[in-house]
Amino acid sequence: MLVSKACNIGFEPVVQSGIAALEYDRLTWVEQNYFRKETLDLARANLVEFHSKLPLTQKWGNGDVSSADGMRVVVPVKSSNSGYNSKYFGTKKGVTYYDYISDQFSEINATLISGTIRDSLYLICQKRLKKDSLDL
Repeated sequence: MLVSKACNIGFEPVVQSGIAALEYDRLTWVEQNYFRKETLDLARANLVEFHSKLPLTQKWGNGDVSSADGMRVVVPVKSSNSGYNSKYFGTKKGVTYYDYISDQFSEINATLISGTIRDSLYLICQKRLKKDSLDL
């Protein structure tokens, strides 16, 4: 399942009849029940915590400093997240992959932003929306 997601190859190359964990029905069930933002965020937090305790990681930094940057990419297929932005994508549609990384070289968070929205405005609005939802 993780291989098919990480490599963006779909289930077919991973499916193996006779192995219960790799049957097509099982893989689709796992995707539907476990691949959500909440579960992926929890998995990322566990990986970052483990990574931060490694001796080599501690030599790089203490995890108190982070960096954020966006990478703009053209999306060659139809997607509801992509948008036109002639400055970055010409006549094509694209998205911005905005990544937060610590000084220990572990990913803290990542966000996909439509190609038409200014990064800074999107990030400010998202932060405000999260704060408002916590105040409820």
